[in-house]
Amino acid sequence: MADNANIASIEALDEFRSRLIVYITKSGQALDEISDDVRRVRQWLEVDQRLHWESQIRLWQKRLDQAKQEMLSARLSTLRESTTTNEMAVTRARRALRGAEDKLAVLKKWIKAFPSMVEPLARKLDKMRNTVATDLPKGVAYLSQVQKTLQGYTEMIAPTEDAPPPKTTKGETSE
Repeated sequence: MADNANIASIEALDEFRSRLIVYITKSGQALDEISDDVRRVRQWLEVDQRLHWESQIRLWQKRLDQAKQEMLSARLSTLRESTTTNEMAVTRARRALRGAEDKLAVLKKWIKAFPSMVEPLARKLDKMRNTVATDLPKGVAYLSQVQKTLQGYTEMIAPTEDAPPPKTTKGETSE
């Protein structure tokens, strides 16, 4: 093992420590944004979209009932009007109702699958958040301590111009 440390630049340690602090800050913010996005998507699926498609189903059910009623009224009318427009309205309302029901069914599948798809990834993010919040700050503190130690070491062994030359014993030369 070497007796001497080969330290090229203490300033490089300081630069690395500074960049590590910036990384900790930025990555912490990014992890928070990701967590917020996951929460927002869950909210959007479970509340916003579910309410939207349920209201669409109610709307199209109401329109279908109204179109059926109008078609029935036209058939029973003494004027014997053509009911093709009414039949087209019923068909259109039925198709739209089916489409909304299908969308709600797909949405319910996504709501059910969301936790199993996202939770494993969220656990990995939690591990990374723990590393960023605890381990990396410990690394910053360690680098600060190393930097102080090396600074003290260099100050201790650095020759000064005012310092007298080292004393030698008989027979030794100071070279």
